[in-house]
Amino acid sequence: MVSMFDIIADIVFFLMTFVILIYVLISLFSIKNGVDSKIVVLSSPIIYLGFFIVMLFGLIKFYQYSRGFKKNKKSKGEYKWLKRF
Repeated sequence: MVSMFDIIADIVFFLMTFVILIYVLISLFSIKNGVDSKIVVLSSPIIYLGFFIVMLFGLIKFYQYSRGFKKNKKSKGEYKWLKRF
């Protein structure tokens, strides 16, 4: 059974990844056009916080997946962390 933390971690991970992707595209577009965009300047601390959150949740999820992989190794070839996909 998928815990509430797994659901929240996945949602936060994908949302922050999406936000970081948009930020990178905006900053590349602004640099390319030579525009000193206020969006790039104002959102820099938010993006650093987003990188930290994404890395933190990613490490927690990786740790959970690796534990699930080791626990269910003797089952019928079915791994707990693969059931979600």
